[in-house]
Amino acid sequence: MRVAEPAWNVPPVRGTVIEPEKVESPSLSSFGGGAGASFTQPDSACKESKNNPIKKMFRCINGAYNCLKEEHNNPRKVFMRSGLPIIPQNPVMFCLFSCLICVVNYVMKIQFLLIMITTMKKSIFAFIAITALFLSSCKQSDNSVTTTSKAATYYGTSMVVGGDTIRSWIKTDLNGNPSSLGVTFSKTILNALGSLPDQMFMMMLPMNAGMMIAPPFDHIELDWSKNGDPNAPFNVAQFDMHCFTVDTMTQMAVMPGMDNLTMNMDMKYLPSGYMLDMNAEAMMGVHAMDTTDHTNPFSHTIMYGFSQGNLYFMEPMVSKAYLETNTNFSADIRQPQAFKKNGWYPTKYNITFDGTSYSISIDNFVQH
Repeated sequence: MRVAEPAWNVPPVRGTVIEPEKVESPSLSSFGGGAGASFTQPDSACKESKNNPIKKMFRCINGAYNCLKEEHNNPRKVFMRSGLPIIPQNPVMFCLFSCLICVVNYVMKIQFLLIMITTMKKSIFAFIAITALFLSSCKQSDNSVTTTSKAATYYGTSMVVGGDTIRSWIKTDLNGNPSSLGVTFSKTILNALGSLPDQMFMMMLPMNAGMMIAPPFDHIELDWSKNGDPNAPFNVAQFDMHCFTVDTMTQMAVMPGMDNLTMNMDMKYLPSGYMLDMNAEAMMGVHAMDTTDHTNPFSHTIMYGFSQGNLYFMEPMVSKAYLETNTNFSADIRQPQAFKKNGWYPTKYNITFDGTSYSISIDNFVQH
């Protein structure tokens, strides 16, 4: 109420050892084939098709077949030409042995390649696993260190009174949601106001990046009334903190007198135990008083205010005499069954003194 984020080693085959310096290098015709002879060495066949291991192996086998077909009478020379240091005594065995050497050679190469690929795959998988574990550990560690709290206090309008300031503020919790809003003023101001007539302090609530922090609450009107309200038990010096859910222009447009829309509104919007006044006050609205939360003489309470059937403000009230006791106080706010406008609404109000300053606030916000 106005009161104003490997190399492979093949085992030696039993045979005759040829010393390289006693061997001449024969021509192709000396091997019995003549100029038109067709001859393919297993080894030379193996040197072909360099880019395909499987093709190499079959060319090698083909060379061994030609050896058996055309050069079986000259096994020693063939074997010398092949470059191998040991010559089997049987031509057939020689050719088969040559074929075996070729096949084993390439099978081993392929096996080696497969071993290398498997080893690399295992290494890659191990690397990925270790890296993932490392990054996971880092992430857990980072979370424990760099988690940023969004708890903060935002300050709004400040006004000078008696050589000191009164200011509005909003506090947010760890998630950045509103937790408390109110005003703070010093003991000096309390004493100064004692000798001053009724005062009205209009203070805008702070915003964050142009957005309301505690919607629907827009601004605060703090009224000081030296004599209080004419009607008992509110006829004592007191502070009334109107926390408006509408902007100042809408507030100022409220007319005094009968407000039928408020008087006939659905009672689910009015907390149990509250009673509406008969008329609206200018630039405020119809006050609704908690009939179970006041004493005589008056010390503190909280009211709701309506206009045209809509919630316009919530109003903690506290007497000057109670503030002077420097006593902290907290109480629940009776809640209606529903709120017409979505937003954050308080479930407690508090009066606190920190040794130098007083704060009047609405707290423990819940989203509706």
